Amino acid sequence: MMATACLKLLMVSVTCVTCSGKSTVEPIDGKAEHVAYLLNEFSKGTYTIKELIEMAHERGLTRLNGKPMDHMFMGKMLRQPLYARLEQSLHTGGELVDSVFDGIISKQTFYRIQQVLENNKNSKTGGYVVNHPDYPLRRFIRCATCGRPIRGGASTGASGKTYPRYHCDKCKKAAVQLDELDDKFAALLEDVTPNELSLKLMKTMIVRVWNDELKTLHNERKSLQAHIDSLEEHKQKATDKVVSDEITKNEKLTIHRKADEQISDLQKAVSKLGKQIGTKQEAIDYALSYMDDAPRLWRDASPDVRVTYQAMVFPKGLDFNFYTKELGTPVLSHLYTLANMKTGTEVPDNSTMVISRRIELRLPG
Repeated sequence: MMATACLKLLMVSVTCVTCSGKSTVEPIDGKAEHVAYLLNEFSKGTYTIKELIEMAHERGLTRLNGKPMDHMFMGKMLRQPLYARLEQSLHTGGELVDSVFDGIISKQTFYRIQQVLENNKNSKTGGYVVNHPDYPLRRFIRCATCGRPIRGGASTGASGKTYPRYHCDKCKKAAVQLDELDDKFAALLEDVTPNELSLKLMKTMIVRVWNDELKTLHNERKSLQAHIDSLEEHKQKATDKVVSDEITKNEKLTIHRKADEQISDLQKAVSKLGKQIGTKQEAIDYALSYMDDAPRLWRDASPDVRVTYQAMVFPKGLDFNFYTKELGTPVLSHLYTLANMKTGTEVPDNSTMVISRRIELRLPG
């Protein structure tokens, strides 16, 4: 027997009907298939809960009161076992058991969803795997037809074989095999590879620019740490005042609580900056060897470094036409814009590059 709260939650896709004194749960036509689609997509680990809420809005799914779905409601949906013909309650001793009600997704899908949620909980980013190692170009490349960032995921054929691909979740039949688009992007990187002289000059510029950014990040972290130290000193002074009867113990506890809340937020910010510094330093070291063989090294790099370097070369991302299978004309970063200048041209800091003319460059500004 299920709890009433569960039934209320499931009203978005199922309904409770009293027949001969027994409760049954049945899918609501026009809604169940949309909920099943959302759950199956999330199980692939390529969407955030925020994106799932946006998809629900596009499909006309709402909460019971007609208001748009929120993060809490979607989280409960993702954790609801009844969708997979399973039940879990005090009556089952907290264990997942088979339900008599028909589900709308498979048990395997439900367990994958729980694993994604668990991974997200343990993730430092507090979300899903943003830079997925199998789909480096998702979010970075846009669909040329609708302008939405492309997605990455794997479909499963009748034989059980998986087919990884990039796709647009809005346009019809807009999909391309993973390797095909990755190969096209690698070929584009080959086209913007500089010659030996320009390579040396550009490496110098990259180190200088990124070291400036690292210095800024280090200063920000130093400032945050100084604030934490100040709050710790404030707590110590409050303790000393209790000893000298200047404030009460309750007043001290209030001061400590407020300080601890601020310290917790600041420590999270320090941790985030630390991760950015680590990624940036890795990217700097990687960039020094990257340009000699950009396509191969891009494939071998860590997910975070690949995304960092993609954005450095093509700061506005790229467009891809799923129907012609062609990448759009790229807008290069200011560093790579120098590649359009002839060797010997005077520019600030004596930095020049020459690139292949196999692609048409559309320069920013």
